[in-house]
Amino acid sequence: MWVPIDSAPLAGVVQSVQYSRHMAAATSRKPRKTAAASDASTVPLPAFVYRGYQSEAREAFRAGKRRQFLAWHRRAGKDAYAMQLASEEMQTRTGNYWHLFPLHAHARRALWEGIDPATGLRYIDRYFPIEHREHINNTEMFIRMKADSPYHGSAWQLLGSDHFNRLVGAGTIGITVSEWALCDPRFYEYVRPIIRENKGWIVFITTFRGRNHAYQMFKQLEGNAEWFTSLRTIRDTCRADGTPVISEADVAKDRAEGMTEARIQEEYYCNPAAALPGTLYGTSVTALTDEGRRSVFAYDARYPVQAAWSLEYAPVNISAAFFQPIGNEVRAVGCRSWMFATLPECVAAARATLPWKTPAQNIVPPDDDGVYSALLSDLGLYCDTAPALAGSKVALVTQAFISRLHIDNVPRPFERVTALNNDLLIDSLNGYRLKESADSEEFTLNRFVSFEQYLARAVEHYASWEARQAHTRSRPRNYATLDRVVI
Repeated sequence: MWVPIDSAPLAGVVQSVQYSRHMAAATSRKPRKTAAASDASTVPLPAFVYRGYQSEAREAFRAGKRRQFLAWHRRAGKDAYAMQLASEEMQTRTGNYWHLFPLHAHARRALWEGIDPATGLRYIDRYFPIEHREHINNTEMFIRMKADSPYHGSAWQLLGSDHFNRLVGAGTIGITVSEWALCDPRFYEYVRPIIRENKGWIVFITTFRGRNHAYQMFKQLEGNAEWFTSLRTIRDTCRADGTPVISEADVAKDRAEGMTEARIQEEYYCNPAAALPGTLYGTSVTALTDEGRRSVFAYDARYPVQAAWSLEYAPVNISAAFFQPIGNEVRAVGCRSWMFATLPECVAAARATLPWKTPAQNIVPPDDDGVYSALLSDLGLYCDTAPALAGSKVALVTQAFISRLHIDNVPRPFERVTALNNDLLIDSLNGYRLKESADSEEFTLNRFVSFEQYLARAVEHYASWEARQAHTRSRPRNYATLDRVVI
C-alpha cells in the first residue's frame, strides 16, 4: 500500500494574476478593450496549491522526468495538475500544448465547459487567464496566448484521441493524455516521434480499466529511469490541510446509494482486477488469463490460418483477427487494425508483414448482398460469411468461444505497434461494453462506441461462424426426409 506523503504546498511555484469577470472576452475571437471591459471589476486569481502527491510529480518533472504516468483515483486532481503543469511550462518554452481525452465530445464537457468547484471559475479561465489571451476558438477548443504576456505566444488545445492519425505533423512540445485507459493504445505510437524530435514531454493520467494497455504500460514503466510513475488510491491522497481527498466514509455513502463494487474498486482503489462495468467479454478474458491461455501460442506453419474481418466500419476502420485451429484448440495468432485505409491496402499490408501471408479462410460480416465476399474474392481471398445472429446470441457464442481460446501474447517480430502480440485484441475484448444510460447506472443494449468495437466485432464474427460450423457438423441426419427424396 502506498503511504501518503507530506502534503505541504510546493513553495514559490505559481503566479497570482488578475481574473476578469467580464466573460464576453472569453468568447471573442480577438479580445478588445471596451469601456465596459475596462471598467469591469477584477479579483486576484487564486494561486494553485499543489497537494503533496501532486508536488512530488511536479518536482520529479523539474528533476528531468518529463515522461509521467499518473494512475490516480477519481477526483484526485489529475487534470488540474496537468493543466497547471501546462500553464507553467507555456511560460518557460513557447510552443503548442495538447490536452487529450478519449473523445472530442468528452473533452468539451469535462474541461472546456467545466467549472472548477474550488474557485467557481471555468477551468480554461482558471489556468489560462483571459487578459493574457490573444485568440480563442470555441469550436476547435483552442487558445493562443499573447506574445507580450508571460506565456510568450504559446498555444493550448483540447482534443480527442479518437482521430489521432490526424494529429501527426504538429510541432507539439507538451502533451497530456487524460483517461489513457479509454484511449486507443495506438495513439502513443503516433505521437512518440513528435515528442522525441521536439524534446518535449508527455503525461498520461488515468484510472485503470481492467488489465488493458494502460495497466500493462504502467507495470512496464515502473523502474524506468526516464519515467515518473505514481499509483494513488484514496488511502494515499490528502488535501493541503491533511484531510483525505475522498474518505472511506464517502465511499460508504456511494456504496449505500447503489454504486457497484466493481466501479468502487476501479474508481477509488485503482484495482485492475475489477471488471469494467458493462463489459461483454472482460470476465471471459480474465478467466483466460488466470487459466494460462494468454501466453506463448505461436503460429504453426503446418496448419492453415483463418481470418475474421470487421468491415462494417469502413472507411473509418478495417480490422482483422487471425486464428489457427489446431485439433480442439483455437489460437489467436495475430491481429491488425487500420484507420482510414482502403481494403486493398489492408490486405496488401497483412500479406507483406504477417508470416502466413494469405489466410486459407476469410470470414466476413453478415452479407446479404454478397458485397463483402465479392470485394475480398477480387483480392484473391477465399471467403465465407458469418451468420446474422441477434445481439444476445452473438454475445453468448462469443463468450463460449473465448472460454476455450488461446491467445499468443508475447513479442513477435511482425508486431511493431504494441509491445506484445495481440495486445490490441485483448484490450478490445476487455473494453468492448454496453452503453450506460445517461440518467442512471443502468445499461442499454447498445454497444459503446470506441476503438474496442473494431477487433471485438471481428472476434464475434468468427465465433458466430464457428458456432454455425459446429452445429452443422453435429446436426443428426433426418433419414425420413432422405427416404422421401429417394422415393
